[in-house]
Amino acid sequence: MSNCYDFGILHLMSVCALVAAVPALGAGQALGIKHPVLDYSIDPAKAAQYEKAVERVMAMSEEEMLSFVPEKPVSVFCYCPNCHGGSQGNGVFTWSVDRPDELKCRYCGMVFPNEQYPDDQVIEGKNALGETITYRYHQDKKYPDLREFFGAQILSRKRNWILARCFELGKAYQATRKPEYARRAALILDRIAQVYPHYPVVKQWTGTFDFAPSQAPPYPSSGGRWGRWTAGELPGQPAPCYDLVYDSDEFDKLSEERGYDVREKIENDFFKAIFEANNTPPLTEGGQLSTRNLRRAGIIGWVINEPRIVHWSFGWLEHMAHQRCFYDGMLNLAPSYHYQILGDFKRAFANLKGYSDPAGYLDEIDGTRFDNLVPEEELPFIVRAYDAPSVLDFPNGCSSPIHDTWPGERRSKPRDKTVSTICPGYGHASLGRGEGTNQMQAQLHFSGAYGHSHLDNLNIIIWAKEREMVSDLGYTHTRVRSWNSGTIGHNLVAIDRKIQDGGGNASAGDLLWYFPDTEGVSVTEADGRRAYHSIAGVERYRRMLVLVPVSDEDAYVVDIFRTKGGSVHDWLLHGDADHDMTATCSLRLEAGRENMLEEDEEWEEPATERARFNPYGLIREVAEAKSDENVVTTFRYAEEPDRGIRIHVLGDEATEVYLGRSPSARRAKNEDSKAFDYWMPQLLLRRTRSASSGPAAGEAPVASTFAAVEEPFDGEMFIDTVKPVALEPIDDGAVALRVTHGDTVDTIISTLDEAPYPERTTEDGFSIKGRLGIVRQVAGQTTAMWLFEGEELVAKDGSITSEKGACSGEIQAATRKADGADYDAFITDAELPASEMLQGVWMIVTHGNGCTHGYPIERVEKQDDKTVIVLSMDHGLKIDDDKTTEIYFPQREIEGKNTFVIPLAAAIVNH
Repeated sequence: MSNCYDFGILHLMSVCALVAAVPALGAGQALGIKHPVLDYSIDPAKAAQYEKAVERVMAMSEEEMLSFVPEKPVSVFCYCPNCHGGSQGNGVFTWSVDRPDELKCRYCGMVFPNEQYPDDQVIEGKNALGETITYRYHQDKKYPDLREFFGAQILSRKRNWILARCFELGKAYQATRKPEYARRAALILDRIAQVYPHYPVVKQWTGTFDFAPSQAPPYPSSGGRWGRWTAGELPGQPAPCYDLVYDSDEFDKLSEERGYDVREKIENDFFKAIFEANNTPPLTEGGQLSTRNLRRAGIIGWVINEPRIVHWSFGWLEHMAHQRCFYDGMLNLAPSYHYQILGDFKRAFANLKGYSDPAGYLDEIDGTRFDNLVPEEELPFIVRAYDAPSVLDFPNGCSSPIHDTWPGERRSKPRDKTVSTICPGYGHASLGRGEGTNQMQAQLHFSGAYGHSHLDNLNIIIWAKEREMVSDLGYTHTRVRSWNSGTIGHNLVAIDRKIQDGGGNASAGDLLWYFPDTEGVSVTEADGRRAYHSIAGVERYRRMLVLVPVSDEDAYVVDIFRTKGGSVHDWLLHGDADHDMTATCSLRLEAGRENMLEEDEEWEEPATERARFNPYGLIREVAEAKSDENVVTTFRYAEEPDRGIRIHVLGDEATEVYLGRSPSARRAKNEDSKAFDYWMPQLLLRRTRSASSGPAAGEAPVASTFAAVEEPFDGEMFIDTVKPVALEPIDDGAVALRVTHGDTVDTIISTLDEAPYPERTTEDGFSIKGRLGIVRQVAGQTTAMWLFEGEELVAKDGSITSEKGACSGEIQAATRKADGADYDAFITDAELPASEMLQGVWMIVTHGNGCTHGYPIERVEKQDDKTVIVLSMDHGLKIDDDKTTEIYFPQREIEGKNTFVIPLAAAIVNH
């Protein structure tokens, strides 16, 4: 993500249009409006403070000051060739205005350039004017493909410094009205307008800095003339600087000195030129940071009184809100990028609030005009999108570190109570419960890979006892980045030792169930088969999580992962990525395996974050066993051995058990040299054949049901035993287990059965007709029963029945509030139960392409001979006969009927 400088929200003042007609696109076209148009909250009482901030730049001669404006593009990235500290060559050096032509490595302290590492190599290229531009660099001795452009990095630091001073000069001018401050700012802006036309187009990334093959737009995605990203090429600081001093007659005096209209040159040769070069490529979801350009364009357009730029900015922002966000408001990237990009939306809309077009103006593109614009009223969806990921935040306020999200990024305030939440469009459910220090979450991830994503469908995270005990590693720029982002570095099942497939929609999972709270029990289930679409014959890849309460303090997770296809299934789970943990196992393990590579595989040490390697080589110091017994593994915190998580996995024949460690680059931050300094316990259970496939098992696809119970503890462990329970008739995917804690026994039965449900029974008299049943007995007496998508659950001394396990039907039409309807709803001819029975229940809609989405029901109404299912959220669909159009990302047009299932639950709990 970009570390570029930028401004926060600028509160806007109203514009007084002093002309009756649309102004021509000529010089000084902003002279007809009052400046500054933006409100910078400048306090005249702080004039001395503003003047103090510009003392250093005012002490310079004008020539020295202007030498800080680069004559060519800058390099954002530069490595230290002495120690290669940090990562990405980003933020490696310190710089001081007192020694402006030096860089000092913050890791080893060496100053550059120097005789040991001279910048004695040169590249040259031509700009669009045909002029030759040169850069000097040092050829790295350790990495042949790495070049250090010290000079271009110094230009970046100088530019950052002079632009910050320019803004401070503008504030000092506004507070004091002293012309010398306005003159200095005008000189800097004029110098930018002088040199910018001579800038070549360069491409740059962490290890790249070179001239672009073409000097004409569109520019390379990583590069440009001003910024490091084409999508962030429009400048952030110069327009506010210009706004602050625009009304000073120092521009007129400078124009007389220069022999040209300085305002005209700044507007035409810089602001309009850079805008025109960056509004030609179509803006698509591929430009992840294009909202930065859009936000800055709005400011530029208002400051120079160019309404077409303002309309372009707002129109594309409105378009991209739908293009980039799911119907739940989540951006199609990671939470960190969501907040970055939606932050651009929020700032852009705050900046545009109150904007009015010049009198008589109508936009040539859309025929509209703005009068006292309130962007959120024009696009109410954006309000929901601003903080959409927050529903998945940990109790401490940190974002769930899914995909390329920075671990420990706190976007919310810590909360006192946790409940179940979901982002159904994005694909992430969080089962939650508890208060205070007893808050707990079991999160199931099933999103697709749309960019800055990890190959991690059906990964889980467990937060409990104030810790992320089963972690998602999140974002890193270290050399183990592909471990963090790859399949094997997550808590899931890997098929045939292969990483999952990406490809956006082609890798997205499907929500099957979401019961946020059924008398204290929460359940979710998702299907992730598309994640392994490149492996032929994968029939099943689905995971169910059940959060079962034990007391106010404790709960456990029933975790059932069903996989069918391929020849090897690896069930992977690691510990806390933030703290040292120890690991022990109930089986006797034989130590000695260096890593999990096969005999014919060799390990290649990664050198940079771009390196690709066999991830099994990073599961190290492995002890192993083979058993059909239950496997109980305990991860304890090294400094607090009474706190940790115990993992009970039901036995199955021929399970290979491996316990080792894997890297946690999270604690290395972004110091690449520390990528292998931190480790966490790693459990791998491998099954290589189907227990029910008979003698020819070697040729049959593996059918595995990994049934686990995850038990977080702080103090005494509360589960006494977890045992399998025989279930008749036996069926692929059907599993029963019994969890004993104190004098309480929970019997859990889970199947893949569909209506009409067959009866499945245990030897001791429990039976089910349905998908999931839980029976709780205390001191031998049944005290609670839960039945999910089923018709009957029976214990020796009690039973629970439901008329039907689920309601289903076909959707004929849909209505949306955003289209003027009274409510967001689906229309069906199916007969459904009374409204109060379905309030708060989640329905699952299957589209014609086989994809599913979930929606919460608010109520059910009858209208004429139709049933109206009123929802608690905008479904974002337009349904026209057999064609369904998604209003929000991924904006598909889907052929075929839409069907729905409403899984039902019933419970009897003696409180």
